[in-house]
Amino acid sequence: HTHTHTTMSDAKRMRSEGNELFQRSKEQVCSAVKKERLHGAIRKYTQSLGLSTTDADRASSYKNIGVASGLLVELYDHPRELDTRFYHIKEALGALERALHFGKAARNSDEWMNALLLKFIETFQLCTQWVDEEPHSENAVGHLFRLALNTELHSHHYLLGDLWLDVARRLFHQACSYQAAGDFKKALHHLSEMERPWKEAKNICLTHNPAEIAEVTLLEEEAHIMRCVTEAMQAIAVGHSVSQQVLQDFEELNLDGVWFCIDNFKHAVLLTRERDVEQEAIALSRMGKLFFRVLKLEERASACFVRSVQLAMSAHPRSFDHEEWFLEAKEMLAEIQRLRVEEEEDVRRPFLEKLKPELDALEALRFDAAEFLRHVYEKHPPKRDDHTMDSEAELKIRVKTAMSHYHPDRNLKHGDEWKVLCEEITKILGERYNCLK
Repeated sequence: HTHTHTTMSDAKRMRSEGNELFQRSKEQVCSAVKKERLHGAIRKYTQSLGLSTTDADRASSYKNIGVASGLLVELYDHPRELDTRFYHIKEALGALERALHFGKAARNSDEWMNALLLKFIETFQLCTQWVDEEPHSENAVGHLFRLALNTELHSHHYLLGDLWLDVARRLFHQACSYQAAGDFKKALHHLSEMERPWKEAKNICLTHNPAEIAEVTLLEEEAHIMRCVTEAMQAIAVGHSVSQQVLQDFEELNLDGVWFCIDNFKHAVLLTRERDVEQEAIALSRMGKLFFRVLKLEERASACFVRSVQLAMSAHPRSFDHEEWFLEAKEMLAEIQRLRVEEEEDVRRPFLEKLKPELDALEALRFDAAEFLRHVYEKHPPKRDDHTMDSEAELKIRVKTAMSHYHPDRNLKHGDEWKVLCEEITKILGERYNCLK
């Protein structure tokens, strides 16, 4: 009994000595002296803890360690002291958590427990505030991550869930910053790093705080979209860089390099479809340029350019009129259309020369719709027997009927010469119909 009484007195004496040092740390002295006194107080409280034999004494010792460690955190405010700051915040939270545990076991008063819980929450919330103020925020987020991994918040799941969610959000925003700066590797690294935090937050919310599961799920979806778009931007950047070299060394055509670029652009299109209109349009424009300029595949190039321009226009009121990829897409699409017209004219030219007498006769009657119809059906009757003209019908109806009989798309299998003749007949019929409307 005498030994127990002595030990308990020693524990209280150590706490008393620690309290004296703690109070002296509040005096108007320099930061170094304050730190020394708080460290001395913590050593006394730790010795008191080793001598404690009751839950009440342990609770008091842990509380004092937690409060003193919290004050130390505020004194280590230099950027180079970031590691020390987070060490003490972890020590403070751990000590306060144990104080709550032993205070509950000792059945301390509600007033004591509530005051301690408030101190615990205030200390916890300071973590995120310091990260916001920290100029080297990336290092600070790393410390916050490790704090979430190591802190003992077993009885405060909602706080731990908030901490994990906060870490995930910060990593996401840092990834956004790196993506905007064009550092896709770091952006993807941060998106990978945030996978553990949001999974931890999700598991805690599912078990202890279902109300926040929607926010966690939304962050997960945003991160997935961000990853797809970032990978696409990286693929576009790589493809564009290699394609520039391919286009410069055109005399020594590197087909493997060309298809490597096209594969990158295709991958970007798949990643951004229905996720990012601009990046999908850029990838299509870059891919179309290779199909057109290098591989001479005009049909595939045209499809890429058409889709790229359509996507750009769908983003209205955003405008890409001054973007290189958009201007190139429009210019090359116009060039392809011009080449197609020239090719068609080259095909038509021999037939136009052969049909010149007939075309001159049509031209002479172009302003007399009734006589024009009579001449056409007499000299160049439709190829299908069921294509007949009702001579009693209104002139406008007869012209419209004739347009359907001679439309080039309905006369494709009767030879190129007949198709060219139908094209010229339909042109004149279209003019007459407009005049008769």
